[in-house]
Amino acid sequence: MVRTHLAAQFLSVFGAGLALAEPVQLTPIELPIEATALTPHVVADAAKQRFLLSWQERLPEGCARLQVATLSMAGELGEAREVARGCDWFVNWADHPQIAVADNGGWWAFWLQKEGAGTYHYGIRVAHSQDEGATWSAPITPHDDGTLSEHGFVSMAPDGADRMRLVWLDGRHAAASHPAETDLQEAHGAHEGDMSLRAAVLDASGAIREGVELDARTCSCCWTALLRRPDGSHLTAWRDRSEHEIRDIALATRERSGWQVTGLVHADNWKINACPVNGPALAQHGERVFAAWSTMPNANDMAVRLRALGTETTPLRVEQGPAVLGRVDAEAFDGGVLLSWLGAGAPGESVLRLGLFDAGLSERQRIDVAALPAGRGIGVPRLAALGQTAVLAWTEPNGAAVAGAPAPTRLRAVRLSAGDD
Repeated sequence: MVRTHLAAQFLSVFGAGLALAEPVQLTPIELPIEATALTPHVVADAAKQRFLLSWQERLPEGCARLQVATLSMAGELGEAREVARGCDWFVNWADHPQIAVADNGGWWAFWLQKEGAGTYHYGIRVAHSQDEGATWSAPITPHDDGTLSEHGFVSMAPDGADRMRLVWLDGRHAAASHPAETDLQEAHGAHEGDMSLRAAVLDASGAIREGVELDARTCSCCWTALLRRPDGSHLTAWRDRSEHEIRDIALATRERSGWQVTGLVHADNWKINACPVNGPALAQHGERVFAAWSTMPNANDMAVRLRALGTETTPLRVEQGPAVLGRVDAEAFDGGVLLSWLGAGAPGESVLRLGLFDAGLSERQRIDVAALPAGRGIGVPRLAALGQTAVLAWTEPNGAAVAGAPAPTRLRAVRLSAGDD
């Protein structure tokens, strides 16, 4: 295994190509994006051999907008296109928008919009574009419960030419058990009330089909994961919540007969009476699916784990310790799996790390990408891969906070290439 440490010098040399030990190269990507940008998401557009990068920007007077741009395989950013904007959005470091590409090449995006006066009265808005972001459809709301509650932590995956499959966390049960806004606020703060996992399919006409509840009781604020497998089936992962407050990662598969909950990624038996705000990631390599997640095997240490599903092997412990934050993402890459996470660094810091593993989960390379101040302000780094090229994007602080305003942030990204690419 090759270890490469870049965190100490990364920011000072940003903009210069950085050659790593073979077979991987890491090159910073210039992102001329507004200084108020945050919550990046990146996805591969395989048909066009490029990536799409989306992000939010904070605007004056509490407003925000969602932007998207193409990103070439060489790391060149295209013109930013505005998806939507509003002054009633829910902008959050962990529950944030995404972009996806349908089978017909259409772009799909979602954002979160307030539906009531309460902090956690917000819903999902989905729009699509058939002209590469020049124009966008009227937004679609995939949930029809009508409750003033949370709806978010969405994952999307294509499901046909002009269809997109979604899973999300839904707060209708929590709203029913805590009808008063003050009760709902207190319940969220105390991690009470039952969030559920729901799924549906949206098409370009605005129709909503196959709405179904997959799990009536989930962890309240851990993001979800969803992928489409080569045979057209879908696999989703989320953090479950048992009646005894065990919060392990669960799986469900959708085939022609419908959704079926298939069990746990691994029985970690993590008992915690709170939400750790740490969701799973899924990556597909050929017929094999890899799952990555964070758990706490004892009272002091967070552990990042990686496993090939459908095997009897013990999950790989990637990193463990009291200063590990987790926040994983994973993509198939270079014949194996590429993993990103926030690991331990100097006191008060987290180190954004990349790990490259072969199909048998032997570690080939580990890269310290950037040293960042530990906390929510650095958000959730996001990965995407296409062939021998991958992109990692994240948020970092950008100056001192001003009283009464959110701390300024900016986006960073790197391009990872394997072999002679």
